[in-house]
Amino acid sequence: DRLGGFAITYFQGGLVIPFAVSRSATPYFSVGAGVANLDPRVSGASSDTRFAANASIGVKVPINRNVGIKLEERGYFTSLSNYGDTNRYYNYNQDPYFYSAPTYRYSYGGRYYETNQYGADLLQQGLNNGYEEGYQAGQADRRDGWRFDYRNSYAYQDANYGYNGFYVNQGDYNYYFRQGFQRGYRDGYYSRSQYGRLVNGKYQLLTGLLSTLLNLTTLR
Repeated sequence: DRLGGFAITYFQGGLVIPFAVSRSATPYFSVGAGVANLDPRVSGASSDTRFAANASIGVKVPINRNVGIKLEERGYFTSLSNYGDTNRYYNYNQDPYFYSAPTYRYSYGGRYYETNQYGADLLQQGLNNGYEEGYQAGQADRRDGWRFDYRNSYAYQDANYGYNGFYVNQGDYNYYFRQGFQRGYRDGYYSRSQYGRLVNGKYQLLTGLLSTLLNLTTLR
């Protein structure tokens, strides 16, 4: 289920600096800076404006006097607050889920935790997000000739993709994201569907395995 959305609008200016100018090709690099408007589409959250910058390197190849080809690699940076700052600005009074009593218990690492329905949905989404990211990473590593190694993937190490900072602890979300990721990576790397399948254009864990990994117990 969709929990919300997130829109980013950039307003930036920049400078292009050529390395050298010739008739055959002109290599260059560029830098730019400005602001980014962050607009979370989640009930109770407000938009914010942050510093943003970009940098690129590329080459322009003329075909004739009026037409040319430009090949460019560009990176973007946006200053983001940590989850503590996000929580500070969140309007909890408008969130009907935040103050609801826990309805589920789950466990990992020998400890038990409790959460409400929205938290359970977020953990489920974390598993599926991890599986899809892992599947794509596994496919890419196999295609590029890299050895099997999901732990070396940045997405696995970070494990925050899809986490909104509410309802469950970040560490809990990270744990379940990685559980999904390592299984998705195996399926993607070996081009199989042992742990999941493609559903409406998205890779998702099998329903039975999803329930087993979450292992939720109803409290009431």
